[in-house]
Amino acid sequence: MKKYLIRIGVLSAVIIMLLSITACSKKEAEEESTEMPNPWSDVDSAEAAAEGAGIEALKIADGIELSLGEVKVDNWRCMKGMVEASVPFPAVQMTVRKGSADLADEKGDISGDYNDYKHSWTQEVNKINVECFGNREGEATKTIFKSGDYLYSVTAYGEGGDDDYGLSADDLLLIVGGIDDIANAEGVDSLAGNKLGYSGNDPAEMAVYTYLTDEIAGNYDKADCSIPVVTVIDVDKSNPEDVKIKGDYWIYNYNIEGDTLKCVSGGAHPGCLHIKPSDNGTYEVIGFDAVKDGSDYETSAKEIFGDKYDEFIKCTSDDKAREARRLESVSLYVNANEVPVTKYQDEGWDPVDLHL
Repeated sequence: MKKYLIRIGVLSAVIIMLLSITACSKKEAEEESTEMPNPWSDVDSAEAAAEGAGIEALKIADGIELSLGEVKVDNWRCMKGMVEASVPFPAVQMTVRKGSADLADEKGDISGDYNDYKHSWTQEVNKINVECFGNREGEATKTIFKSGDYLYSVTAYGEGGDDDYGLSADDLLLIVGGIDDIANAEGVDSLAGNKLGYSGNDPAEMAVYTYLTDEIAGNYDKADCSIPVVTVIDVDKSNPEDVKIKGDYWIYNYNIEGDTLKCVSGGAHPGCLHIKPSDNGTYEVIGFDAVKDGSDYETSAKEIFGDKYDEFIKCTSDDKAREARRLESVSLYVNANEVPVTKYQDEGWDPVDLHL
């Protein structure tokens, strides 16, 4: 009997010890839970997110069409100093964040994505240097950048968090360029080229815009405004007296009707412009090798663009990317010239709101 009681006593002690450990573990877990609450709050709008975060609102232009489909925010979240917009696509989840600089890590990253990626590169959007990261070259799973006092991030993961997926350069041009703070980036509006719809300050490239406005636009029906849309594919400055700029060049002529620029004429003029410096420090066009129409189109394009021909074909076939550049150019032109409009419109199409 004594031996039995001793065993019962030992068993009881073990049970008491286990209960004590369990109670401590539970207490520690509760303390950890208390110490690390979820900082995010779900809200129902961009304005509510900005108010909850205590920062300026994250505004993404309406109607942006990526290769994945239309950008539609399905959920807004906020925490102190940061807002987040979630954008779902079939089999892909995209997230856009805007936050205060003091929330970033040492690399200026507020994405919350700490994965290592095989490739990294920089893309320029409206004079903003956008840092891109991805496991496939040219496809950005994570993108980070700064504008003004705020940091931004765009992440795009495949279904189940697959980080081999990424946004193309054209998709980034659309989504990053569609953020109001980037569309109206500090310093861009002060550039002289804005009056021509140009966001840069390279005098050689500015000559392209001047030539399209002064020379090419006159080949179409006259209108109130002529605004070029330029995609530079290659620049050869090996001969400073004959700078060669190859690109996809468009000119659009608009009439002002109420608060809308109505497109009345225009067209494409791809080719190679020959440019030289003038005595006053600017540049002027001295020749234009234009891609021919009709049956000679392919042959002449190959002769002009050479090893850049495939890039030229890709560029001219990407209507979405061109429309993104068009929106940027028209917005810059309207802001710089104080044109009293808020949108532009092609006949038979819905109007497009400008970044004002």
